[in-house]
Parts: sequence; structure tokens; C-alpha cells
Amino acid sequence: MNNNYDDSLKAVEKIHKDIQAEYISFNVLTDDDYARSADFLKLIKNKIKAIEDTRKGLVKPFNDGVKKINTLFKKPIDDITIIKTSLEEKMLLYAKDKAAKELEKQEKLRKEEAEKLKALAEKEKEMASLFGDNKLYADAQINLQKASIAETKEIKIETRVPGQCSTTSIRKKWVYEVVEANKVPAEFLSPDDIKIKRAIDAGLRNIDGIKIYEKEILVSR
Repeated sequence: MNNNYDDSLKAVEKIHKDIQAEYISFNVLTDDDYARSADFLKLIKNKIKAIEDTRKGLVKPFNDGVKKINTLFKKPIDDITIIKTSLEEKMLLYAKDKAAKELEKQEKLRKEEAEKLKALAEKEKEMASLFGDNKLYADAQINLQKASIAETKEIKIETRVPGQCSTTSIRKKWVYEVVEANKVPAEFLSPDDIKIKRAIDAGLRNIDGIKIYEKEILVSR
């Protein structure tokens, strides 16, 4: 394999250098130049095909090997990925349910705390009014403020779950899905080169936002 590779590389390199050397002397100024160039162009096209065939011959065993390896590994990876996704969904469902229950518990405690503080403040206000005690009145105001804070304070739920060798947690991530493709802004769309060329080959000459024009090219056979 190595000898074949080395020999092929040497042959390609020779073609490469020969064509470069011959092209240096080429000018197309007369009919004879044009005829000579046409023959040289045909030779170049043949050499390009020969080089490409050589390349394909050399890489085919590798590509076949890669294809076989990918085929062997694809099913296990696909099957295990399905299991991974299913497990993640089950874990997420459990974690969200646990977080919801904890949130409900914390909200209940927060409400109870606020109600206790309000009740205490009411008693302090009654005592302050009964005995004319300004300190008790001030304490009542403080407890009312604490009750207000308790009612509005943010509840943070811990979503991290430690395992024996890992830790999982829930976090939010912005994602997307296309629901109405015709309403997607133009800056988020990419022209389909293959589809456009097929439409032009089929005779289409007008596409909004695209310039369709004839370009002169040299055809050699």
C-alpha cells in the first residue's frame, strides 16, 4: 500500500510540474495559438480526471473502512442515545415534581410566617393602645414590615441532586422550533443553492432577490 501510494504521488507530482512548465509558454494571440491551447486544454482535463481517479482509488479503502466502522457503531450509539434521552426525561419529570412540592411547602411556610407576624403585630398594637406604650407600637410596626417582607421574598428551590459520582441539576435554556416557516425573517433564512440551480436549469428566469444572468464559459470536448 505504501509503495503504491508513493508511486501514485510521484506520478501526480510529475503531471503537476509538467503542466505548470508547459503553461508558462502559452499565449492565445493567433488562431494557431487557440488551436494549440484547445489541445492543451483537453490534455489538462484528461490529467485532472486521471489525478482525481488516482485520488479516489487511494482513499476508497479508507472510506470503505470508515463507512464500515460508522455502520458498526451507529446502532449502539443510536440505541444508547435513546436510553439516555428517556432517562433524562424521567429524571427531569421527577426533579420538576420534587421542586414543585418543595415550592408549595416553602410558600406555605412563608404564608404561616407572615400570618404569625401580623397576629403578633396586632396584639402589640392593642397592648400599645391599652397602656400607651410607644415601644410596643414601634415593635408592631417592625413586625408588620417583617410580615410584608415574608409575603414577597423570593423562594429559591435547590435543584441540584448529588449522586455517587455525579451531580445533576435543572437549568433553563432558550431553544426554538419553527412553527410558521413563511413568517421567519429573511436574515434567518439561507438560499438553497442546489434548488436554485435546478430551477434555473428547468427554465426559471425570475426569482425575487436573485439575479439570474447568462455567463460565457468555455466548453471543451
